[in-house]
Amino acid sequence: MRRNRELNSFEKKDLARRKYAERQLQKYIDWSIESKGYLRYKDLIKYSKKYGKADTITVSGENP
Repeated sequence: MRRNRELNSFEKKDLARRKYAERQLQKYIDWSIESKGYLRYKDLIKYSKKYGKADTITVSGENP
């Protein structure tokens, strides 16, 4: 982090990748629950490995 609290370019890229992974996982979770009515843990693990293990995985029935 720089002195003016602005992230370096590599930190920005890392943050963008993590947020992308979180969005893709959340999109899959929402789609699975809406279309199939359930979410298989095995599929969730597969997608988290595919997109680089997002920090948090939240499962909710409501869309924000």
